[in-house]
Amino acid sequence: MKTTTTLAALLLTAMTSYAQDDHHRRPHHPPIPILVALDGDEDRSISAEEIKDASAAILTLDEDGDGSISSEELRPQPPEDATAPPEEMQQHDKRPRKHPVSALIKALDQNNDGTLSGDEISSAPEALATLDKNEDGALTPQELHPRPRGGKNQRQERRGGPDNEGRRGPVGPHRND
Repeated sequence: MKTTTTLAALLLTAMTSYAQDDHHRRPHHPPIPILVALDGDEDRSISAEEIKDASAAILTLDEDGDGSISSEELRPQPPEDATAPPEEMQQHDKRPRKHPVSALIKALDQNNDGTLSGDEISSAPEALATLDKNEDGALTPQELHPRPRGGKNQRQERRGGPDNEGRRGPVGPHRND
């Protein structure tokens, strides 16, 4: 009995320690500046009042005072404790990186040029209203970060899953066996 209790205590301690270590290993993603600016009460939703005040909130990101928000001003800043990649990696990877564009930015950047112009900032409340799928006047986290449509079954069909008898979908070569 004593051995079982000791073994259970050791196992519990190890599991607790592992869970804590796993928590610390997860990368910390910096917050999206425009979401931080819009979500004044930090509840991860954009209320009707915050939508109404969106233009003024977005202008707080205008670091150079030119009346527009550049892609650099929209980009999250790396965490203060982040380390730069080794110099040899920087030299070998000079390609520009494409970052996924959030639904929020897509709605606001009406001409898709990567910059929020003065006109786009002025029409921010109307643009944000297009994201309000349940028409409650506020934007929930699900509306701000929608999941892609389709899911697993649609992906299986494109890959030639069970319904296509293992053949590739329309993107790959077709064989008549």
